[in-house]
Amino acid sequence: MRARTTRLFGLASLAAFCALPALAAPMEIADLAKIRHAGNLVVSPDGETVAYTVSVPRNVAAGEDDGSADTHLWVIRGDNEPVRYIGGEGSISGLQFSANGNEIYFRTKRDGDAHTALYSISLTGGEAEKVYEFETSLG
Repeated sequence: MRARTTRLFGLASLAAFCALPALAAPMEIADLAKIRHAGNLVVSPDGETVAYTVSVPRNVAAGEDDGSADTHLWVIRGDNEPVRYIGGEGSISGLQFSANGNEIYFRTKRDGDAHTALYSISLTGGEAEKVYEFETSLG
């Protein structure tokens, strides 16, 4: 429990530290496209691994199409640096560790999916695999 609390405090401190440069200069409208935020934070059953998402807004000023932010999956294991497990276009939500802590489950809509489906990715690496889909999007 203490390790989990320490890790969560560390992640919150990192987020606050990353926000310090924003305090150095007044915010401009163009800065809105650069604001990223973390969310969906979950801790593994053993308290040693943290998974979270980072939302990256589209930069319309740089020529990107208008639309929803892309959401990337990041993982921190032990005292290591965060690692991006899934990036690119699209949205990831509903993070949950497997009971043994070896996989992360999440909802997303990938190429070829008609609706949002349930996927998993192993912490040892590899491509995410579809676990379950339904005739409508999963919640």
